[in-house]
Amino acid sequence: MIAPRKNIFIGMFELTKRVLTDQHPDCLVHWKDEVVFGTYQLDSESQNKSGSVQFLERGHKIPLESGVLDLKAHKDYLVGCTSRGSLFSTDQENLLSEMQVHSSCASMVSLRDSTCFVSFLDGSIATVDLNLQTVTSLQKVNPYEIWSVHNDQDLLFVPKFMGRLEIRDVRIESSIKTIEKHTQDICSISTQENLLMTGSFDEGLCLSDLRNFKTIERVEFTGGVWRHHRTQKGIAAACMQSGFQFFSEGKLECYPTSSLAYGLEVLAEEFIVCSFYSSELLFVGLSKT
Repeated sequence: MIAPRKNIFIGMFELTKRVLTDQHPDCLVHWKDEVVFGTYQLDSESQNKSGSVQFLERGHKIPLESGVLDLKAHKDYLVGCTSRGSLFSTDQENLLSEMQVHSSCASMVSLRDSTCFVSFLDGSIATVDLNLQTVTSLQKVNPYEIWSVHNDQDLLFVPKFMGRLEIRDVRIESSIKTIEKHTQDICSISTQENLLMTGSFDEGLCLSDLRNFKTIERVEFTGGVWRHHRTQKGIAAACMQSGFQFFSEGKLECYPTSSLAYGLEVLAEEFIVCSFYSSELLFVGLSKT
């Protein structure tokens, strides 16, 4: 079933708060009752990359010597990856650890207990033991960029070239199946109950049955689906150049952002969107008018 790109509305959502940041925000997480976001900054003259982990409410900042591309919450600390291929952890105050995993830019992390899976833009996937701070596996699985990786129990989902998705068994570190869901590269993956959801540069989000991988529905957005969240009311997406979008009951509702919409988080009745080049966090809620 395909949910076509129709019934597009602007004005269903309203901006409830705008926060200016000192660097470009590209990822965020709600952790321990705090909004925490990562930043990525490129110096145009020196070409040096820097970043930080910032705690919004307290204004606390943990600087890093490279850009932060992803953040995930792991019990009592955060885990993130950087543009120079490192994996780091922080608590609410300090940088706890940082280890070099690979020479390529890291794009995303996915956590399973004390194991962390990391994707890289050279097409590699790493497995890291967080307790031992060691890389237990580093494999080149794709000749092209990998922008996302997702773990669900014993399965690891890894994007392949031109919309294919490889399903790997983490117990044997081997591929067990490859499925085709999109016409362009996949950039966001999530699982929820028996649903597998994949967002792509082809501007679609595909919902599949996690038990047999058959497509249930494809939702059409208006922009690459960089990040997505499924809620009880619908599906929210950060759609890069097309801003924040929300699909519910056959309607696509849009809230434009000043620049590329990257990070996305759900906070009670609001959504938080990272507007990258304008260095803003946008809190967006349903319009009351």
